[in-house]
Amino acid sequence: MIDQSTTVPINLDIMPHLLRLSEVKHATGLSHSAIYAMMEAAKFLRQCEVSLAIAVWTEVIAWVQVVLAIPADAKPIAA
Repeated sequence: MIDQSTTVPINLDIMPHLLRLSEVKHATGLSHSAIYAMMEAAKFLRQCEVSLAIAVWTEVIAWVQVVLAIPADAKPIAA
């Protein structure tokens, strides 16, 4: 049992947003296979394994903002 008197309050405003794969797909518009291929090529964020069955990503929104800031003529053409 957790002793409530010693629990430290969590400031959710400064905590990173943890996104599951479905949320990452929605936020980026990338498919499951594209995300993992880009991770393998070091072109996308690595996931954090919370447990054996749960992986999450942080900083996805920041990654999208960086990608959107790159001029279209400087982006590689997808194969």
